[in-house]
Amino acid sequence: MQWKARHVIMTSAFASALFMLPTEGKAAQLKIGMSDAKVKEVQQLLKAAGFFTYPTATGYYGTITETAVKNFQSSVKLPVTGVVDDQTYAKLKTASSPQPALKQGASGEAVKTLQQQLKTLGLFTYSEITGYYGTITADAVKKFQKQAGLPATGAADNATLTKLKDAANAKTKTSTSSVNKATIYLTIGSSGDLVKEVQTKLKQLGHFTYPEITSYYGTITADAVKKFQKQAGLSATGTVENTTLTKLREAAKPKETAPSGGK
Repeated sequence: MQWKARHVIMTSAFASALFMLPTEGKAAQLKIGMSDAKVKEVQQLLKAAGFFTYPTATGYYGTITETAVKNFQSSVKLPVTGVVDDQTYAKLKTASSPQPALKQGASGEAVKTLQQQLKTLGLFTYSEITGYYGTITADAVKKFQKQAGLPATGAADNATLTKLKDAANAKTKTSTSSVNKATIYLTIGSSGDLVKEVQTKLKQLGHFTYPEITSYYGTITADAVKKFQKQAGLSATGTVENTTLTKLREAAKPKETAPSGGK
């Protein structure tokens, strides 16, 4: 009887342990300091999605991986924790899967991002970001594909989108490495201290409503910039250049109040 009771307890404990093991395909809360094959997989997925910039997937979850995770979470409107939970992992799997090529006739946020990146590189010359993939967008994509050594089809496949994102990010980082440079240009995909400053000032003015300052320039930041630009009488491009940054700093500057007593 005792043997049967012990056998039941051991079987239950074993079943519980099995239940607690992470199921196949789940991230099981990956965070900074961890090191294993699952971390390497996450880094590869982040790289495929254009967020992990380190040359190789190391399998170690350091600050570079954490920043990449935060930027990804911000871009898909998840809580920006820097920790890969099941929800983040599922979104990451979807984002890094091969997507149908963007081509003429397409419209939406993905096309807007494409146009903004092409504009960063000086290839999209239309005055506005339209979100519609017409002949002007297709011609700009062809120019980029020729520059990048890709087949000049005019359709933006995964390879084109990845190279375009990298090129636009590199251009943005060069442009914003110092606030004192002649030209400042922040757009979707930008990241760093200057983006953090812009988000902080937009939050001060009530335009940036995301709970956290992420330092990543996603669609939420672009929409907040547009609101400010409209209010300030500027062209509502959703991008931050010198004029927008100057006006934003002025608007967010604390106002002096007269001392009490009328003196």
